[in-house]
Amino acid sequence: MIRRSIAACIIVFLLWLQHEYASSQEHCISCHANEKLHIRLPNGLIRSLYVNPDRFASSVHGKFKCTDCHTNMRPMKKSHQITMNSPLSGYRRDIPNEIKPFVRRAYRLSQPALAACIECHKEHFKLYSKSEHAMSILSGSDDPPMCTDCHGSHYILSNEDPRSLIYPSNVIWVCAKCHANKEMMLRHKVNTHTVTTYLGSFHGKKLHLGSKRSANCVTCHGYHSILSPSDPASMMHPSKRSLLCANCHEGGGEKFALTFTHKLASPSERPAVYWVNLLFELFVIIVLISMFAYTLLDAVVMGALWCARAIHKEGEELKGYVQRWNVHQILQHFLFMGSVMALMLTGLPLKGFWSPISLFLLELLGGVDNAAIIHRVAGIVMLIAVVYHLLYLLVQFALGNRRTEMLPTFKDFVDFYHSILFLLRIRREPPKMGRYNFVEKFLYWAAGWGILMMGVTGIMLWQAPLVAERTSPQLVEIAHALHSHEAVLATFALLCFHIYFAHLRPDVFPMSTVWLTGKISLRELKERHALEYEHRSTNS
Repeated sequence: MIRRSIAACIIVFLLWLQHEYASSQEHCISCHANEKLHIRLPNGLIRSLYVNPDRFASSVHGKFKCTDCHTNMRPMKKSHQITMNSPLSGYRRDIPNEIKPFVRRAYRLSQPALAACIECHKEHFKLYSKSEHAMSILSGSDDPPMCTDCHGSHYILSNEDPRSLIYPSNVIWVCAKCHANKEMMLRHKVNTHTVTTYLGSFHGKKLHLGSKRSANCVTCHGYHSILSPSDPASMMHPSKRSLLCANCHEGGGEKFALTFTHKLASPSERPAVYWVNLLFELFVIIVLISMFAYTLLDAVVMGALWCARAIHKEGEELKGYVQRWNVHQILQHFLFMGSVMALMLTGLPLKGFWSPISLFLLELLGGVDNAAIIHRVAGIVMLIAVVYHLLYLLVQFALGNRRTEMLPTFKDFVDFYHSILFLLRIRREPPKMGRYNFVEKFLYWAAGWGILMMGVTGIMLWQAPLVAERTSPQLVEIAHALHSHEAVLATFALLCFHIYFAHLRPDVFPMSTVWLTGKISLRELKERHALEYEHRSTNS
C-alpha cells in the first residue's frame, strides 16, 4: 500500500514536472525562436510558427507566459506535421502536447478559443459581443474580425505606439483588410466604397499625411461596439451623427453631417455633385492638354530658332532696358506670387501628391495640421494682394490713367492663330504684338478666374458647417470638387505655362527681370512686343 502511494506520488510529481517544463517560456522559445519553424495544416497550407522573442517581450503581453493564453494543449495529431529545417530539426519532432492551430471556424463566441482574451478583457468583449461583427459570426460567417485580426497576436502594442496596428494612422489599414475586399463586402451587403471614399476625403488625406487630429474609422464608427448606422444606439445613426461631427466641427448640424458619405456620387445619387465634378474635370483635362501641347510646340520651335540666331549673333546689338512696372505692380506681384506658392506647397499634398517630397515639405512646415493653418493665412494674403491690385486700378482710373491694353481684343485671337501658323512653319514671321501679348492676357485673366474660383470655394470649405446649414450639404461637396480641380489647373498654368513664357523661353532665358526691377530689356521688348518697340523707336 505504501509502495503504491509512493509510486503514485512520484508519477504525479513527474507529470507536474513535465507540465511545468512544457509550459516554461524558455522551452517554448527554444523552438519558436527558429525562423524556419512552420506547420503544414491538413488543407495543405503552411503557417509559420516563428515568434520573435524580443518583439514579444516589448508587447503589452510580454510579461505573460505562453501558456497563459495557449491553454488548450492536447495530444499531437498525425495530420499536423511540424517541421524545423534547422540544426534543431532532430529536437522533439513528435511533441507530446499540441497548441491548437488557428482555425477561423473554431472562433465562435461560445467556443474556448477566445477564452484567453475574455479572461482579462471582459468589458471589451461584452461590447464586442453586441456588435455587427459578432452578430455576423453568430450567424455562421467566417469573415468578420476577431481580437487578433485587429490587435495582432504575439506583438500586440498599445494604441499610443506608432507601431501598433490600432494606432490612429494605422487603423484605417486594419479596417481596409476587410472593407476593401469587394467580394467579402458584397456577401454581407456592405458598401464596397468605404475605404476609397474615406481616403479621398479631407479626413483620409490628412491622416495619411500624418495628422494627429484627423478622424479615422473608429472616431466615427467606434471600435469594439460597432453597430449598424440604422441602429438607434449607433453613433452614426441619423439622430446622433450631427452630435458626433460637432465634436470636431463647431457649428455642424444635421445638414453638415451629410457633407461626407461613403456613397459615391452618381447620376442617381447626388447628381449635382456628380455632374459638376465630371464636367469640370473634363474641362481641366482639355485645358491642360491644350496648354501643354502649345508650350511643347513653342519650346521646340523657338529653341531651334534661337540656337540659329545665337550662331549668327543676331539681336546682340540691342542693349539697354526700359521701365515697364512701377513699385506698386512689383509689390502686388510679390504678394500674389508668395501667397500662391505657399498655397501650392500646403495644398497640393492633399490632392494626392503623396510622394516623399510632399511629406518632407510638410515636415518642414511642422506637419499637415500646421500646413492647414499656413494654407488659410496664405489664402488671406492672396486676397489682400487682389484688393491691393483692384484699389491700384481704381486710383489709376481716377487719376485719368485709363489704359486698356490688358483687355482682350479681336486682334489677340488673330495673333494666337498666326502664332500657331508660325510654330507649324506655315507662316514665315510671328505676329507683331503690343504692350501685352495674348499669352500675358490669357494668364492675367486666368489668374483672375482662378482667384475667384479658389477664393470663393476656399472660404466655403473653411466655413463648411455654416455653408451646409444655411444652404445645402451638396454645395460643400461641389466646392470641394471645384477647389481640388482648379488647384491642379492653376498649378500647371503658373508653374509650367507662366514660368516657361516669363522666364524659360529662349528669348528671355534664364529669366525676365521685370518682376525684380520693373524693367524689360530692349531685345525682349522687340521680340515680344514689336508694336510697342516700334512706337517707342518712332517717338524717341
